Amino acid sequence: MLKPMDPISLPILAQNREEANLHFRRFLKRQCRLSTEELDTTVHEVTEQVWADIDCTQCANFCKIFRPTFAAQDVDRLAGRLAISRQELIDTYLEEHVRDADAPWITRAIPSPFLKDNRCSVYQDRPEARAVYLHLFQPEFVSRTVSMVQGTFTCPMIYEVMERPKK
Repeated sequence: MLKPMDPISLPILAQNREEANLHFRRFLKRQCRLSTEELDTTVHEVTEQVWADIDCTQCANFCKIFRPTFAAQDVDRLAGRLAISRQELIDTYLEEHVRDADAPWITRAIPSPFLKDNRCSVYQDRPEARAVYLHLFQPEFVSRTVSMVQGTFTCPMIYEVMERPKK
């Protein structure tokens, strides 16, 4: 297990590595000889290794600084989990998010109202936006490298996944 990364020092570390990360991004896009599938496989393998080394509850930054979107099925699932009506969930925890027609709600508060002791109290029924947040297991990693470089500022897992392949 890696020593927990201090969420306060992470942006400083990421800033110090930003130029190298952008260089790595250019390399992946222009010079890397791996196919898209081979690169995805490599990223998935590195992500598995990092996942085994990092405990997200030591940081919980996502739940502390981002407001995830909720699709209709997310609202229904979470309302069921909390044993409240759909409308009560919306009125209590969510507000309209007009930028995303597929996920028209967003949490009202930061940090997440569902974060308890650095753990998601509704983890099994969290919104899809949270479930896929890292996007490290999604296909075509190279197409998301700008967002991955940005993610190094807030997520120790993304930071490590960007660092390990460079070695």
